[in-house]
Amino acid sequence: MLKVLILSASLTLAAAQDNKTDTTCTFNAPGTEVKQTCPWYTDCSESTNETLSGCLLKGNNVCNTYQYLGSSGLLVKNNLPMGCHPTATCCDGQCCTDLQSCVLQEGPPEAEFHYDFKMHNIGGIARNQWRTPELVALENRPRVCIDRIFAADSGSKAVFTPMIALFLILVVAASGFSRSE
Repeated sequence: MLKVLILSASLTLAAAQDNKTDTTCTFNAPGTEVKQTCPWYTDCSESTNETLSGCLLKGNNVCNTYQYLGSSGLLVKNNLPMGCHPTATCCDGQCCTDLQSCVLQEGPPEAEFHYDFKMHNIGGIARNQWRTPELVALENRPRVCIDRIFAADSGSKAVFTPMIALFLILVVAASGFSRSE
């Protein structure tokens, strides 16, 4: 068994070393006329904003931040080269894990966010009915990742449902045995 494990590990390592070739992208490196080259463990990620194109870890997804939050306006930043894990979701430039949800940010009042290339205070914007100081309504409200709460009924379902199923199986089995006698 140990020999099989060692053999499979060495074959996997040999296959991984064969694929260690850098990739030349179709776009230029920022500020140059030279084509971008990405290491073997990354992929080329071309952006609508040429200065934000670059290399992205293979399998991950780019998480962009836009001028008007959400997906509105110009692309202003992204999280290259790391990106978001495939199980994570993008939430206004943040990666929410599978144990988090992306929700509208309501506070704290002193929290700040970027909108239309300016920094805004969430408390002031919320008091102004989600309008900027220039009285322009926000196209998209800021969002943030929060941890999901394990509800009380989820715990009871996880414990009591299997117990009830086991009880029903035992009752059916007992009634079947009593009929066979």
